[in-house]
Amino acid sequence: MFIAVGSKAQKQLSGLVVDTNGQPVMSASVIIQSSDSAEHNVQITVTNVDGKFLFHSVSFPYQLIIQHMSYSDSYVNDSVSNVRVVLKENTPRQTITGDKLPTATH
Repeated sequence: MFIAVGSKAQKQLSGLVVDTNGQPVMSASVIIQSSDSAEHNVQITVTNVDGKFLFHSVSFPYQLIIQHMSYSDSYVNDSVSNVRVVLKENTPRQTITGDKLPTATH
């Protein structure tokens, strides 16, 4: 007789990260954790040159966080084994140059 205590089925999760033009996003960080608050298992990987990523053993449902310095973070809560994530570009930040800094008064 086989008894499994406290174990959940683990599945493979694959995905594709693209920008709003459908182009692959290389080197995006993909962080995954179980949606079950009792589990504290976190896994991290990076997308390849084709924008693809793969986790071999994931508890479903899961929470994904996709991060890249040129794009806004994306969050996915799902139970599917293949996801496609579209990242939106960050809005340009205003750069302040030395000649535009406020002048101190004494």
